[in-house]
Amino acid sequence: MKLKIPTELSDITLEQVQKVLLIDENPEIDLFPKVVHSVAIMTGRTPHEIGQVIYADLEQIYTKIFSMINGQSTAPLHQKVKYLGREYGFIPDVRDMETGAFVDIDEMAKPNKYAENLHKLMAVLYRPIEAEFGNYYRLKSYVNEHPKEREERQAIFLKHMTLDVVRGATGFFLLVTHRCLNISDGSFPVLPNLTVTEAIRGAGIT
Repeated sequence: MKLKIPTELSDITLEQVQKVLLIDENPEIDLFPKVVHSVAIMTGRTPHEIGQVIYADLEQIYTKIFSMINGQSTAPLHQKVKYLGREYGFIPDVRDMETGAFVDIDEMAKPNKYAENLHKLMAVLYRPIEAEFGNYYRLKSYVNEHPKEREERQAIFLKHMTLDVVRGATGFFLLVTHRCLNISDGSFPVLPNLTVTEAIRGAGIT
């Protein structure tokens, strides 16, 4: 059986990452079903089909997949992304982020909630572009947007955003917040929990 195995971060969707992390973090699932279901998710096959693969080969595929998800390779920041004809921009200045957005990020980034909230976190960092002025742009307000619109964006990101975008965004956000902490009195919000789990959060930044 030929399996299409991801070779680049851009080959892996946010939804695939989320599903695999939730399986991996579930203590009630044994190793063998974790391997089978994770490989099935990443290759677009059914667990039954994956069950026909030689286990030694399956282990190698599983290890390779997790080395990509948990790896420390960096990815460049995608300042703008476009899905289904709509353009979204990364927050232009972290220091100008609304307090409500920081509060939500802090809650979403807790270790026991990170995997299930990853698409929600990306919907805070990337928002619809309302206006552009040369190389600058203005994003839609996070705290004032309708919850339904936010949920729609989360669903779009879950299906279409890829791991290279996620890693670039979280890595850049971590770098900026840590720098802000170093030059402030220590009161600037920092998200240490983002670095607790190694799967995409750290993006190579220590």
